[in-house]
Amino acid sequence: MRSYFLITLFIANVAYPTLAQRTTYYTEPTAQYKLGLELFNKEKYGQAQKIFRAVQALPNVEQATTISNAKYYEALCAYELFNNDAELLLSNYIKSTDKNTQVNTASYCLANLYYRKKRYKEALPYFEKLAPVDVQQELLPDYYFKKGYCYMEKKDLINAKTNFYEIKDTDSKYSAAANYYYSHINYLQRNYQSALDGFLKLETSEAYKTLSQYYVAQILFLQDKHEQVIAYVPKLKADSAAYNEKQQLELDKLMGSSYYLTERFALALPYLQRYATAQGTLSRNDYYALGNAYYQTKEYTNAQYNLTQVRTDNDSLTQLCSYTLGDCYVRNNKKKLARGAFERASKLPYNTDVQEDALFNFAKISYELDINPFNESIKAFEKYLNTYPQAVHRDEVNAYLVNVYLNTKNYPAALQSMDNITNKGKELQYAYQRVAYYFAVQNYTNAQFANALTYFKKSDEYNVDKNIGALSMYWQAETYYHQNEYNKAIDAFKNYVYAPAAVTQAVFNNAHYSLGYCYLQKINYPEAIMWLRKFIAYKGENNQQKLADANLRIADAYFITKDLDNAAEYYDNAIALNKLQVDYALYQSSVISGLRGKYDVEINNLNRLVNEFPKSKYNADANYELANTQLTKGNNEEALRLFTVVTDKYPNTSYYKKALLKKALIHYNANNDEQALALYKKIIKDYPATDEAKQALNGAQNILVEQGKPDEYAALVKDVPNANISTAAIDSLTYLSAEKQYMRTDYNNAANSFGNYLLKYPKGAFALNAAYYKGESEYKQNKIDEALISYALVTAAPKNKYTETALLKTARIYTKKENKEQAYKAYEALLTTAEQLSNVNESKINMLRLSYELKQYTNAIANANAVLAIEKVAIETAETAQLIKAKSYLATIDTANAQATITVLSNNSKSLIATEARYMNAQLLFIHNKNEATEKALYEIINQDPSYDVWVAKSFILLSDLFMRKNDKFSAKNTLQSIIDNSENVDIVKEANEKLAVITALEAQEEIQRLAKPKPEFNVPTNENTEELLLNTDAPKNVVPNETPANTTSPVGGN
Repeated sequence: MRSYFLITLFIANVAYPTLAQRTTYYTEPTAQYKLGLELFNKEKYGQAQKIFRAVQALPNVEQATTISNAKYYEALCAYELFNNDAELLLSNYIKSTDKNTQVNTASYCLANLYYRKKRYKEALPYFEKLAPVDVQQELLPDYYFKKGYCYMEKKDLINAKTNFYEIKDTDSKYSAAANYYYSHINYLQRNYQSALDGFLKLETSEAYKTLSQYYVAQILFLQDKHEQVIAYVPKLKADSAAYNEKQQLELDKLMGSSYYLTERFALALPYLQRYATAQGTLSRNDYYALGNAYYQTKEYTNAQYNLTQVRTDNDSLTQLCSYTLGDCYVRNNKKKLARGAFERASKLPYNTDVQEDALFNFAKISYELDINPFNESIKAFEKYLNTYPQAVHRDEVNAYLVNVYLNTKNYPAALQSMDNITNKGKELQYAYQRVAYYFAVQNYTNAQFANALTYFKKSDEYNVDKNIGALSMYWQAETYYHQNEYNKAIDAFKNYVYAPAAVTQAVFNNAHYSLGYCYLQKINYPEAIMWLRKFIAYKGENNQQKLADANLRIADAYFITKDLDNAAEYYDNAIALNKLQVDYALYQSSVISGLRGKYDVEINNLNRLVNEFPKSKYNADANYELANTQLTKGNNEEALRLFTVVTDKYPNTSYYKKALLKKALIHYNANNDEQALALYKKIIKDYPATDEAKQALNGAQNILVEQGKPDEYAALVKDVPNANISTAAIDSLTYLSAEKQYMRTDYNNAANSFGNYLLKYPKGAFALNAAYYKGESEYKQNKIDEALISYALVTAAPKNKYTETALLKTARIYTKKENKEQAYKAYEALLTTAEQLSNVNESKINMLRLSYELKQYTNAIANANAVLAIEKVAIETAETAQLIKAKSYLATIDTANAQATITVLSNNSKSLIATEARYMNAQLLFIHNKNEATEKALYEIINQDPSYDVWVAKSFILLSDLFMRKNDKFSAKNTLQSIIDNSENVDIVKEANEKLAVITALEAQEEIQRLAKPKPEFNVPTNENTEELLLNTDAPKNVVPNETPANTTSPVGGN
C-alpha cells in the first residue's frame, strides 16, 4: 500500500449520515456505490473507478451527496493509479465542492501529485489550503517537510525554515532531512551558531554525516575558531573516500587560511599553494593571502608574483597589497617597480600608518633612483612634511629635499617649489641658483632664448656659487648673441672674462672667440681682430676647427680693411690647419696674390682649389679667375681653355655670360672674327638687357663694320633694349620715377609705377629691374599673390642678379600659402642657382622639411644628408635633420638605418629632439621584443629628460604596455594611474584612461571566468526508509556551503 494509509486516515472519520438513514430505501445506485467502496478499500482502484464513474451516470441517482462522493472516489482512484487525468479530476472536485474533510483530502492528494512531479510552485497553494489541524497527526511530518521544501524552492526561506523547524526534532523519517535544510537556511542567514548546532546533530546520521561535517568546518572558520578548524579538518581529510578532489581542495583552503590567520605562515603555505595550483586562477583576496604568506616567510620572489596578480581597486586590500609588494620589490632590488607600488599605497587613505610609510618610501626611492618625471619626490617630501609634521623621518626628509632640488632634472617644478619657500637658507639658495642655471641652459639648448635669459637672471639672484655665477654670465652673453643683441652680448662677455672664476672654466677662451664674432657683426674689425687673436693665442686651445675659423675671420677682417699682408698670413694659417673652409681660404689667398701681382702664387692656389676640392662652390670663381690671370699674363690659349671650362661646367652662374664675352674678345684679338661674332650674337640674344649685351654689341659693331655689313649690325641693335639713345632716355626716366617711389618706401605707388613701366616697355632696358622691384613692393605690402606673378617674370628670364632673391621670396610665399609642392620646387630651383651660402642652406633645410611633409621619404633622407653636410650647421638643425632621416627610414621599412640614425641622435644630445629620438629607439626595441632593453631605454628618458613632459608621459604609456606584455597588470595599472594623476597633457591622459579601462575590463572578464568555474558538489542524501512518493528523493538540490551570500573562506575575507 503506497497511499491507502494516507487516504483512510483522511476518510476514516468522514460521516455518511445519508448512507445510514436510507438503508431502508436500498436502491440500485446505492448498491453500486457501496460496491465501489468495497473495491476501493481492497485497493482495486481500476475496478472501483469504473463503478464510481458509472454511478454518476445512473438515471435514478437521487442524492447529490452520492454523486459528489462518487466524483471524489473516482479522483482518488486516478491519483492512486497515477493516471494522467488525476490532476484534472482532483482539481475539478475541489472547485465544485464546498470545503470539507474530503476536499482537504483531495487538496492534499493534488499537492502531493504536483510535488512528485517537481511542480513545487503549483503544489504550494494546495499545501497552504490545509492548516495543520486539517492534517492527521501521523501525516504532519510529511506535510511540514513538503510544504517547507516548496517554500525553499520559492526562495521563501523564512516560511521554509518555519516548516522544517516543526519536524526537525521529531521522531520521523523526515527529521534528518528537515534538520539539514533548517541548518542550511540558518547558514545562509548567517545564523552560524544555530546552523552549527544543527549540523553537529547530523554527525551521527550516516546519510548526512559527510555533508554536515563539511558545514561544521566552514562554520568554525567563519566564527574565527581557527584552532578548532585546524583540529577538526584533518579528521575529515583522513576519510579520503568521503570527499572528492575539489572538496579536498576546499578543505585545504580552510586549513591554510586558518594557519594564515593564526600567523603560522610556513604551515599555511603548503595548503594555500596546493589550492592555488589546482584552481589556476584565484580571487584577489586569495592571491594576496598567498603572496603575503610567502612574504612573511621571506620568499620574496614568490610573494612578488602572487601580489602582482591581485586585481587593484580603490580599497584597503589594494593599499596593503601595494605596500607589501613595494617592500618585496625593494628586497629583490627592483626599486623602479617598488617606487610605483609605494606611490599607489600612499594615495589610498584606508590605513594611515601604511599611507605614511608608503609616502616616505616612494619619495625616498624616487630620490635614490633620480626618477622624478612629474616632480613626485619633491611633492612627496613636501606632502610628508605637511601631513606628518611630527613624523620620525622629518629631519631625514628635510635633508633629502635639499638634495632633490640639487639633483632634479624637472627644473620648473623644483623652482616652483622653492619659490613657495619664503626664507631660504644658504643651502636652499645654493640649490636655487644651480637649478635655475640648469633650466636656463636647457632653454638655451632648445633655442628658447627669452626663457633662457629669464632663468639665468633668476640664478643670479643667489650668487652663492661663484663658478655658477660666472657661467651664467657667459651663457647670457651667448643668448644675447643669438638674439642679435650684440652690444649686450659684448658687455656680458667682457664681464665674464674679467670675472675671477672664469679663467679656470672650459668656456673661458670661447668668450674671446664669441667677442670676436660680436665685433664682426658690428663691423668693428679692429676689435674683432684683437679678440680673435686672443682666442688663437690662448694656450691649451685644441679645437682645431674653431682655430681655423678664427684665422679665417681675422683674415677676412684684414682683407676688408685692405691690410693684404696680414690677410694673406691668416688665410695661409687656415690653409695649413686644413680643418675648415680650406677652399675658401685658397680662393681668398689667390685673390690677394693677384692683387699684389704674384700671379704664379695666385695660379698655384687656384689650381689647388680646383684639383683638391672638385665640388667646391668656389670652383666657378676659381676657373674664371684662373682664366683672367692667364689672359693677363698673355697666355691666351690657356685662358680660352679655362673660360671654356667655365661656360661648359657652370652655365647657371653669373660668370657664364662674362666668360662668353672674354672668349669672344680672345677670338677677336686672334682674328677669329666669325667665332667672336657668333659669341657676341649669343650674348645679345640670350642676355639682351645686360651690360654684357651692350659690350657684345660694341664688339659685333667692330667686326661687322670691318666686314661691311651695317644692315646686320642695325638688326642686332634692335635686339638690345635702349640701344637707341632717345628711346633709352625716356625708358630710363620712367623707370627712375618708379625707383624713387620705392626708395621712399611708397610701395603701393611704386608697384603701380613699375607695373606701368612694364606695360609700356615689356622689353625695356629696366624690364628685369622693374619686375623684381614690383615684386618686392608687393611682397612688402603682403600682396603675396601679386608678388608671385612679378617674381615669376624674374625667374623666367636667364639667370640674373635678381634670380636668387626672386626664387627665395617665391619659395617663402608658397611656404606661407602651405603650397608645399610649389614651395619645394622653388627651393629646389634656388639650390641650383644660389651663390649666397645662406640661401643655399635655407634651401637645403626647407627642402628637408617639405619632402618629409610631402611623404617623399627617399628625398627626405637625401635632403637630411645635405643638411648634415652644412659646415657649422646649428645643433638644433642637425638634430632635426637626423630625426627626419630616422623617421623617413622607418617609413620606408629600413629599420636598420633608422636604428643607426636614432642611436647617433639620442647619444649626442639632451635636447627635446634627442629625447623624441630616444623614445623612438624605445619603440623600436619594444617592436622587436627586446623587453629588457626597452625598459632600460624608457627609464633613461624618464630619468634624464623629466622636463619634456610629453615624451616622459609617452614613455610611461609604453612602459605600461611592456608590463602588460609581462602579464604584470598591477604595475601596468600603477603606471597608467601615475600618468592620470600627474600629467597635464589632455591627449596623453585620455590615452592612459583608455588603456586603464582595457586592463580593468580584462580583469573583470577574468574574474567572471573564475567565478564560473564549478564549485565542489555534494550529493544530499535521502533517508533510506522514506517512502519514494512522499519524500521524492530527486527533489532536494545539492546544497553546499559555498552557496552563501558571500564566500568568506578566504584568509582575508571577501571575494
